[in-house]
Amino acid sequence: MRWSELWHSGTGLWRRDPAVHQYHFTGYHTSMRVLFLQRHAQAESGAAYTTDHERELTDGGRRDAEAMGRHMAGIGQFPAHIVSSSAVRTRETCEWMSRGANLNDIEVAATERLYQATPDAVMDEIRSLNGGYGNVLMVGHQPAWGAVIQRLTGAQVDMRTGAVACIQLSVRTWSKVKSRSGRLVWFMPPMAVRGNGL
Repeated sequence: MRWSELWHSGTGLWRRDPAVHQYHFTGYHTSMRVLFLQRHAQAESGAAYTTDHERELTDGGRRDAEAMGRHMAGIGQFPAHIVSSSAVRTRETCEWMSRGANLNDIEVAATERLYQATPDAVMDEIRSLNGGYGNVLMVGHQPAWGAVIQRLTGAQVDMRTGAVACIQLSVRTWSKVKSRSGRLVWFMPPMAVRGNGL
């Protein structure tokens, strides 16, 4: 079963209760779009690299990305499709996320348009997403990611490296996404899933 089928046939959306660190089922929203925005996991400093684009993940960043992928798969929310910045650290984040979710055939599209992108450019990229996917993970960078989350939902989050925000969009097609068209369902920093055995 592909994850897109699992999402629509029996998973639904979950909301995190920070008081007890649990997730609660909130119902099905199959007519809407769900966007996961993730900042790349922790990367090496730029001193050892010729360009910022080449920076790789630290060992801790790899572990965090793998744990996040394992956790998202465990709660039935690993996406059907991934779009990543072309930077090495974002592509590595996708790789370790997929490894944690035990999904080797997940579709990942890397694009230069998400590297050093402005919030406007990210919004354009969201609107251009393939309509066949109801839920998509986009992996990129600050400060654009935090600004886009605020633009879509009105929420301000501490978008640390490796963190993921789940946004439910009240649109039937990606092309209709606009400011305040979504709500923040949950936000998860990597520290919340470290050592998670799911």
